[in-house]
Amino acid sequence: MGCVSTSRNRAKRTRRVRTKTPEHLVCDVCGQPISRGLGPQRFRVYIRPYDRPSTIINPHGEPADYTNYSPHIGNERLTLANCAIFIRQVAKKGEWVMALTSTEYGPVRKVSFIAHIDDVICRRTYAESYDKARLDNHYNWDEGRFVNIPNGYHFDPKEIEQDQSCCRVLLSRKFKAFGPNTGQELPAQRREILKHFRAKHAINQRVFDNEIGAILFDELDGPTYHF
Repeated sequence: MGCVSTSRNRAKRTRRVRTKTPEHLVCDVCGQPISRGLGPQRFRVYIRPYDRPSTIINPHGEPADYTNYSPHIGNERLTLANCAIFIRQVAKKGEWVMALTSTEYGPVRKVSFIAHIDDVICRRTYAESYDKARLDNHYNWDEGRFVNIPNGYHFDPKEIEQDQSCCRVLLSRKFKAFGPNTGQELPAQRREILKHFRAKHAINQRVFDNEIGAILFDELDGPTYHF
């Protein structure tokens, strides 16, 4: 009897632990799987892959211009609709998100952009409510699924599959952007952030207190966009 009781207690403890992991839900707009992080708001920092416009050929046989794609900036908005899968899965409204440049551009990572997340919406809502002139808005909702509109950015099946593995789109009206590769150096008092990233890890994410994001935003030199 003692063994049975112990097994039941272990099962109960296991169930309690599982409730602390991110919730795996289904979007009530498009029915696609989503994942929302639990817990307090955090400052999320990730490494942005290196852009190689001259080595990527789009379906029209021309070099693809990856500038201003992920994130896309236009019409008083910064949006993360594609790529950045690990950030889009868990980022919440009210959090700060910052991207660091790849070491393939230079030995020292710099800030590509930093943004306050003002809203998180479904990809279907984004497709139906926002201008198709936005470079990252190239998926249409058609008969229960997303269809990729021909574009010069994501046309490889693996890229499309990755985009559609998360329907969440992050929107910001308060941000600073410094370019996908060149970036802006971190202030000296914040460079300890770089110690948390492995030198050549292409996709990585670390979290810090959300207040650090707000402070760092003010410390970084450069134009501020706040709409």
